[in-house]
Amino acid sequence: MADGSYPLTSENYAMAFIPGAMHPSEIESPLDMAAALRWHSTKLLDKSAQFAELFLQFTNDSLGVPPVSDQNRLFYLDKYTKKGTKTGIYHRNLAILRHSPYPIVLIEPLLQNNQKEFESLILQKAGQAPFDHSPRLWELAQTCFWTIEAYKNQTFPKHESGP
Repeated sequence: MADGSYPLTSENYAMAFIPGAMHPSEIESPLDMAAALRWHSTKLLDKSAQFAELFLQFTNDSLGVPPVSDQNRLFYLDKYTKKGTKTGIYHRNLAILRHSPYPIVLIEPLLQNNQKEFESLILQKAGQAPFDHSPRLWELAQTCFWTIEAYKNQTFPKHESGP
């Protein structure tokens, strides 16, 4: 990693980050502290965890990418996160997570340094326009959409009218 990049690997996993870790280096003002405390005093944290669980389920089922295992030691997970209640879910106190007024999940659906994923993400078919997306990117987009749909349907069930 001398040049700032990681070598390609055969390992592959997904991660989901939700609000909740209160690291002093990431809380710089009273407003940041209030936002972090809001997460711990409302249902937003539980709803974000539910959203993250769905995401990891869909990534595993539709993309074949399992959640990162607890045995996988990644320095930034140890240094900047707090382990969630489910495998692959971690609490972070990033501003983008902390200041959202809605349930939120920051996702890493696959390891881009995985040799197979790297190749599939840059794959281009013959005759394809230079900026057309690879089929794997399309699968990623579909998985994200299905996760949001499933979360929406769980959170806001359709009401039946009539007897």
